[in-house]
Amino acid sequence: MSDLSPYLAATPILDHGHPRVLVLAAEARAAGAAGRGLLIAAHRLIAARVRPVYALDDEQPASRTLLRARGSCSQRLAVLEAVSRACGIPTRVRGLLVDGRFWHVRADLGRFVARDVLFREHGQTVCRPVRVAVDPVMSRYAASAGKAN
Repeated sequence: MSDLSPYLAATPILDHGHPRVLVLAAEARAAGAAGRGLLIAAHRLIAARVRPVYALDDEQPASRTLLRARGSCSQRLAVLEAVSRACGIPTRVRGLLVDGRFWHVRADLGRFVARDVLFREHGQTVCRPVRVAVDPVMSRYAASAGKAN
């Protein structure tokens, strides 16, 4: 990969130019690490500030996840990707279809420049009308305890 600009670009989900994302990126940089160490610092900050919950809107911008201080695994990973891109570390996403067993891969959809592209090409597992109706309730439930917060 000689041109990394697509892997560093902001997207509607990876809105790394947003002030909330930039603040988190600055805090991760302040840890004094670069590369992998910076990502580890960012991951720790995200784990401390963004509560894991069941949520359905994987197209939610990273800045909104930071504002809400809660997010699904995919939403929290989008925050890490946005911080990574804000710090000049390129990212990409891999799409997998899983069956009813925990992370048993049924099909590999390939690698994509951003999760926006993956969702645009393959959609999400739950249709938009259901996501809009159910997400406000589900996103209140902690992923670790199954209790509403």
